[in-house]
Amino acid sequence: MPEVSGWVSRTFSVRGSESRSGASALVSLSVPSPSNEIAGYAARPWPNRRVMIRDNLSLGGLLTRYVVALLLVYGTWNPEGYSYVDWAFGPLLFGAPATAGLPAIKFLVGIVLVGAWAVFLNATRRSLGLPGAIISLAIVGGVIWLLMSLNLVHASSGRGIAHVVLIALSILLCAGMSWSFISRRLSGQVDTDVTD
Repeated sequence: MPEVSGWVSRTFSVRGSESRSGASALVSLSVPSPSNEIAGYAARPWPNRRVMIRDNLSLGGLLTRYVVALLLVYGTWNPEGYSYVDWAFGPLLFGAPATAGLPAIKFLVGIVLVGAWAVFLNATRRSLGLPGAIISLAIVGGVIWLLMSLNLVHASSGRGIAHVVLIALSILLCAGMSWSFISRRLSGQVDTDVTD
């Protein structure tokens, strides 16, 4: 790529996770030179630019993702009867007495939950993919089987199994939200999205 006055050509190696060949591609970009003026505007020096991207995942970040996923899963439904499904749909589905709360508030809380589920499920789908989700669910199924074999959870206890499944689902959602950070740290490769 020819250089233009005031611009510097930079070449980057990009490896897309969804590329057909799986090979790396070289992308050449022209970026403003930090020392030249471009079209009458002084270019800002590169050290003064602020970047909002964090390259690492701390234990606190991982725990925050897990707690939010746990609140999302248990807030939507849980076997104890204190959830959105019981609050909003209990009178319709289970014949429970009418619950307090304006229908508009129930609607807004429902929309917020649907949005949160969309964010978590989309992030999980994009980072783990179908094979990763299947492997994660198989691991979770093995853990449930182990807990039942050790008599920590009894097969006749529907509430106990429901709690284990909800905790496992929140772990899966947390893994989906965090997997890009973890795989970048383990492999050094950055996940990218291929757009046409």
